[in-house]
Amino acid sequence: MVHLPADVTAPEAAVVRRDGERLIIEPARRGGELKSLLEIWATEAPLGEHERLPPASRSAPRPFRI
Repeated sequence: MVHLPADVTAPEAAVVRRDGERLIIEPARRGGELKSLLEIWATEAPLGEHERLPPASRSAPRPFRI
């Protein structure tokens, strides 16, 4: 949770991101949420080994007829 000073109003929808030690809150763009999210992800460093998901332990299901 982020507490803002009384004289600061937050947008109804916001994007929160970290830039070093700073936390940046920006108004969310309407209509381009996926595009803006992908743009933000493109600027982030690749996941470290400890952040990756383990490989799937099951194989894909076989096709069948109904």
